[in-house]
Amino acid sequence: MKRLVFVLALCLLLAGCTQTVPSPGSAGPSRPVAAYIAPDVKSAEVTHFCAGELQTTSIDGPALDALRDWVDALEYEPYDSPDGLAPGDVDGGESFDIVLHEGDYPGFSYILNGEDRAYLLVEGHWYVVSNASRPPVG
Repeated sequence: MKRLVFVLALCLLLAGCTQTVPSPGSAGPSRPVAAYIAPDVKSAEVTHFCAGELQTTSIDGPALDALRDWVDALEYEPYDSPDGLAPGDVDGGESFDIVLHEGDYPGFSYILNGEDRAYLLVEGHWYVVSNASRPPVG
């Protein structure tokens, strides 16, 4: 009986560790909230904002593959601001908004606030990136 209680408690604990959102057309959670570019995504739109200038680029093919590899290598965890401000609320820095044209994931934003401070905004959830780098987009 103790083993059953332990297994149930462990299952409940693990179930609470991953944030999920309903997939399109479904009422229940089906995938984790994550920065992810699925293999079926064939194109994306990247909007780069820096120093008051906005540049939008459509990417596909090898450029999209490079972005997909970069995203897969990101290491991040949920961000809890000690002062209640979101990382996007600070002056300076730059942002990359990535909109995916296919797949279940709508895209995400990547915010650079200096050389070693980077954040992800994925479906309304903030994450701090531990291996900050510039995305491979023109």
